[in-house]
Amino acid sequence: MDEMDTSFTKEDSSVFVTARNALQLANRPSSMPGREGERNTILEFVKDHLTRGQTGNVLYIAGLPGVGKTATVMQVIKDLDLQAKSNTQSPNPIPKFHFIEINGMKLTDPYQVFPIIHKRVIHKKKEKIAPLQAYEQLDRKFKISKKNIPAIVLLDEFDLIMGKKQRVVYNLLEWTMRKNSNLGIIAIANTINLPEILMPRVQSRLGLRKLIFKSYTRPQIENIIAARLNDLDAFDAD
Repeated sequence: MDEMDTSFTKEDSSVFVTARNALQLANRPSSMPGREGERNTILEFVKDHLTRGQTGNVLYIAGLPGVGKTATVMQVIKDLDLQAKSNTQSPNPIPKFHFIEINGMKLTDPYQVFPIIHKRVIHKKKEKIAPLQAYEQLDRKFKISKKNIPAIVLLDEFDLIMGKKQRVVYNLLEWTMRKNSNLGIIAIANTINLPEILMPRVQSRLGLRKLIFKSYTRPQIENIIAARLNDLDAFDAD
């Protein structure tokens, strides 16, 4: 029996490392095969908020970890941001907008969301501001100012931001109800029935827009793997 060739070049190693990285769940691909329907729903929601500016624009997205919830949202935001920067001559242009991504796992206190939003919407310099002061300035701006740039806040790991009394979440959602705030919220969590267990006053602000990401089917998983490895020469279609 011929001996197996076990030679492994640096080039081979580089290709396989790249392939491994491409398949990591944390990797955000440029496209999301199998999520076309969900993508269209999110795209419609965000475009409607940016172009019509109605109040109460909140979308709740739920599904198991690893089913593409955050990646699909980020793809939509990226595409719309490019449109906003390039289609100023279009008859129906996408206006420039703020996008603020907040992940509950990275917060030690729910009230930290206010300085994060404040930095993007009001004060973009690096000076720190206390959560209460940030909240008060944002609250005043969303109440008085009539020329607020449209903003989309992504609250990832939404359940970790709620807190026991759900005050932070209520305040965020209440801002979307103000006519001049121009604020829209996309809340993402793993729990499908989370809205039903919120306090009544928070439920009333969250609204009824819900998008459920179901688990991938086997063909969808195969398409995802193929798409992520498409640019590599180490593998063929078989």
